[in-house]
Amino acid sequence: MGVLTDYLRARSAEVVVRAMEEEAKRNMFEMGLLDTEPTDDEFGDPPFGAGLSALGRVDATGMDDDSLLPELIAVIRRAPTSRRLVKQTLVWPISPAPGPDGPADDDAWAGGPWVWEFDVGVRDTLAGVHDTEIPEVAARWGRSEAVRKYEAQADVLLNLVERLRRFAREARENDERLYCLTSL
Repeated sequence: MGVLTDYLRARSAEVVVRAMEEEAKRNMFEMGLLDTEPTDDEFGDPPFGAGLSALGRVDATGMDDDSLLPELIAVIRRAPTSRRLVKQTLVWPISPAPGPDGPADDDAWAGGPWVWEFDVGVRDTLAGVHDTEIPEVAARWGRSEAVRKYEAQADVLLNLVERLRRFAREARENDERLYCLTSL
């Protein structure tokens, strides 16, 4: 079982938290853990809200944000690699962090999902990549130690850089922030 990674865009952390809550309710219902069957509201909206489908989303499963996104940002900025290049704030789960004994098996802290909000510098760095720079950025990123271990093909990296750049530009144009959703 690997790490599932999606990049999200939304106006605020509150919007992401609401989407995660809606998603959790939908999942509980589908697993038979809710006693009542939901009904659409008077406007015909889904019973639990749109959940994550209401947010912009890029699937990057297999691309661990802890090592790869800082590497990509470093490549774009032509800076030394450092996790400090990507400032992030945990926005989900909203429950208190587990104590020294660790999380219970059914606690969201045990297996996720987790969502981090990135600072606007990450969004703006990705959005600022010029069309002509994408092949070079993807190639340099592919040569980095962090990416080589994934054995990703050049066309996969090129496609991901293009999608992340487009996604970041859409976020910037709509005054949105970027987030990373991961789960086991």
